[in-house]
Amino acid sequence: MAKNTNQQREDQITAALSTPEGKAALHAAMSAPIQTSIMYQNIGAKLLMVDSLPDPYDEYPNARDAVSDYMKKWVQK
Repeated sequence: MAKNTNQQREDQITAALSTPEGKAALHAAMSAPIQTSIMYQNIGAKLLMVDSLPDPYDEYPNARDAVSDYMKKWVQK
């Protein structure tokens, strides 16, 4: 089977767009690769997403002062 030229492809698309069945066929042919691409992008984003660790100073607000006081005493030695 010979390869279609660009003009032949355009003619086929134009003919398909003129009928409801052709529009449905084009929709199906175009939406499947797009949906697959979106699915892979979502999976990739979930795999590469980094969850941040909670800040320990949020749970223990006085811990920063305790560490600071300890460091001051240690530096003075």
